[in-house]
Amino acid sequence: MTMCGNEEVEYMDTSDTTLCWYYLADCGRWHRFEDDPDNPLRSEDIENDYIRNSKVVLNTHSLNCHSKIDFAAMLQTDNATGRQRRIQRGYNIERSCSCFSAPPVFWEKVDPTCPYQLIALSELCPEYQTVAGYIKTEGLLSKSIVSISRIQNFDLWDIYCRKKKQLMRIQGVKEIQERRLFHGTKIKNVDSICKYNFDLGLSGEHGNLYGRGIYFARHASYADKYSTASRDPLPLYGRETRGRLFTSTSSSTS
Repeated sequence: MTMCGNEEVEYMDTSDTTLCWYYLADCGRWHRFEDDPDNPLRSEDIENDYIRNSKVVLNTHSLNCHSKIDFAAMLQTDNATGRQRRIQRGYNIERSCSCFSAPPVFWEKVDPTCPYQLIALSELCPEYQTVAGYIKTEGLLSKSIVSISRIQNFDLWDIYCRKKKQLMRIQGVKEIQERRLFHGTKIKNVDSICKYNFDLGLSGEHGNLYGRGIYFARHASYADKYSTASRDPLPLYGRETRGRLFTSTSSSTS
């Protein structure tokens, strides 16, 4: 305890508290590195490297994980896929995976009375840089990015998480593969998609070579062909749980 003017200031004793390192999981919650069975990293090892040099880029190699940790940017990057996720260190971060009842921790100004919110991202924030990097490298889009916004729709997020949980239960796995895909559409459809999800009634507008349904592309450059010229941010980018990939005739209804 110390005196500050006429006030007593009591500092929390953290000498017996374990400092842990966390990564931001796909569910939108913070998880300890120790909780990932495929990750060889442990908080103690990461902390030792961080104390030794907080500006270094730490490279890790194991049977199932080849990644690097940038302490300055607080990012972990998968060397094989280029996928990034945020990391942080702390003594007591809420890490319970409650993604089926709570929005991701990085959502901002959440207003439950709004059907959805579009949150413009700063070019300096890690989320913007991750998405922009993916669009340019994996999405192969050479055009300039006007802006990137996060769609915050709790109802659609909850549906997605529950569907993901159902697929994990059916397949008997603890994790299910997700893919980052793009969808090009007309500006008049964006509000409805953000509010209610994709409308199957719009399927077939640009053909149905592989059967009826909503089409997504691995490359933003391809999805961009189906977006009419607009000053508004298009096309859409997001995650989807991966099912079976197949090629079929136009008569398929799967």
